[in-house]
Amino acid sequence: MVGGTGGTPPIVEPTEQPLAATSRTIHEAIQHEMSTTRRPAADNGPEPTEQPPRDTKEALLDAAETLFVSQGAASTSLRAITERAGANVAAVNYHFGSKESLVLAVLERRIRPLNEERLAWLDRLEDEGSDTLEGVLEALLAPALRYVRGHERFARLLGRLHFEADERLRGLLLDNFAEVARRFGAALHRHAPHLSEGDVLWRLHFTIGAMAMTATNRDDVAHFSRGAYSSADAREATERLVEFVAGGFRAPRRAVARTPPAAGAARPRGAKPDRSGGKAP
Repeated sequence: MVGGTGGTPPIVEPTEQPLAATSRTIHEAIQHEMSTTRRPAADNGPEPTEQPPRDTKEALLDAAETLFVSQGAASTSLRAITERAGANVAAVNYHFGSKESLVLAVLERRIRPLNEERLAWLDRLEDEGSDTLEGVLEALLAPALRYVRGHERFARLLGRLHFEADERLRGLLLDNFAEVARRFGAALHRHAPHLSEGDVLWRLHFTIGAMAMTATNRDDVAHFSRGAYSSADAREATERLVEFVAGGFRAPRRAVARTPPAAGAARPRGAKPDRSGGKAP
């Protein structure tokens, strides 16, 4: 700065700045102007709201479930799953680690809340001391019949997995119901003490079959009755199924001839050796 005389204002000499600093200052000013200036609204209606990105893990689970229904779990490749989900194979490895773990996650996502409701219902009945044969059966059947009404695709998947040639995949499915089978098997045995453990297991097996048929073939009753009856109502279907199955558990035990397994035949996982000599348990 150089001082003046009299009333002449002092002259400020501009300081010289490096070119890089000047460019940065201009760039920052432009950025600030763009961020604070409101653009005029478009004439063709409101601006579209931005949709949140779809969760990759859920997309993989949905894609796998859909393809398992149409192709079978064993026949579905990871590439097909990732292409349908818009992801890559690395995403499967990151979220699940392997295809078998992905299959397990697909099953657990649907089966866990179903089984939690069943077991909580049974716990409540036992804690209150109000469990009856019909009450136990309702706790087993009602959640499933109600659940499949909104998850028809998963109901079809369960049916398909039961016919999978891959025993490991079928084992993953059955393992998800191990605790339910144990708890409800014991509860049903308390209410049908005239039956043996084997009798209870067989009748529980038939119960699940009747439940699966009712859940996945809702139009059969309407078809054969020409519309007079329908099993589409989950509550009515549950009441009729409970009445039918309770009669089966109350039926007297009969001796049934058993065919012993062939020598050297592999037993299912967890099965006990047959020491009955072919007699009813």
